[in-house]
Parts: sequence; C-alpha cells; structure tokens
Amino acid sequence: MPKPHRASTRSSLTTGVRSAKKPSKPAPDVPAASTRKISSLALDAIDEFHRMRDLQRAYGCLEQLMDAAGHCDTDQFDLTPGEIGPMLLVINDAFRARAQKVDAAMKSVIEACGPL
Repeated sequence: MPKPHRASTRSSLTTGVRSAKKPSKPAPDVPAASTRKISSLALDAIDEFHRMRDLQRAYGCLEQLMDAAGHCDTDQFDLTPGEIGPMLLVINDAFRARAQKVDAAMKSVIEACGPL
C-alpha cells in the first residue's frame, strides 16, 4: 500500500518551488478615497469654525462685562481700561489667527473638490 503524500515543511527557497501568490487586494476606489478626504477636510473646517465661534462668545462676554461695569458702583467693580485692554488684544489676536485657520480649511475643502 502506498504511503500518503505529506506536504513538505521546507521553505520554497530550499526546494526551488514557489508557492502560489495570494491574490492582491483590489486597488482602493479613487472616488471613495477622494470623498473620505473631502469629508475629513470638511470636518476640520467645521471644527475650526466652532473654535472661532467660542472666541466670539468670549469677546461678547467681555463686552457684556464692560457694559455692566459702566452701570455698577465703581467700588464693586474695579477694572480699568488698562487692565481690560490686554485681554482684548489676546482675544482679537486669537480671533484673527482662528479666522485664518478657518479660511485655510475652507480653501482645502474647495481644492479637494476640484474644478466644479
């Protein structure tokens, strides 16, 4: 009776026989990849916009604080324009920088969409 054939455990380098290649993964769908990129850029733009809105709220809060200070007894509210000025500068600089980031993010979305 013949012996059953056993598969060799030696590597293909020692036997000189190549194993069959596994089928490669299909190439990614270009439109789907492009859509994912556009979606990601759009989400980034939305995030930047919301961060800019937070700065706008901070500015509005500061304006309300200053308005309330004008109607309060000065003993209760002791802030001077010199103390508030640096805060306004910081908020304005942050707002300007955030607006530039929103602009850049929106331009990235437009560029990723390609010619319309």
